[in-house]
Amino acid sequence: MPNSTLVKSLTYLGVVPFFLATFLTISNHSFLDVEGTQWFVTYSLVILSFMAGTLWGQAVNRSVGAKRAALASNGVTLIAWFAFLLVSMQAALIIFALAFIALYMLER
Repeated sequence: MPNSTLVKSLTYLGVVPFFLATFLTISNHSFLDVEGTQWFVTYSLVILSFMAGTLWGQAVNRSVGAKRAALASNGVTLIAWFAFLLVSMQAALIIFALAFIALYMLER
């Protein structure tokens, strides 16, 4: 893949906000008046949505199985979004972790 360096760079850069949010949480600091936990949870939701969206790109011209995976990825994203809106941050993080595992299983 000609863009493998770009993909790797973007992947590593995409992890940086998780580390920064974790640092803010552990050090009990905030950034722009937002606590580290909130940064972590919202960025998790963004990345989860992005990863679910990548399944759509794979499913556009593929088999029924790929289309089912794309639909399932929508379900995972919606569950994560509702978790963000309706449950505690700690519960949302657990749901997000399960959602990341579900997306991994769908991609396999």
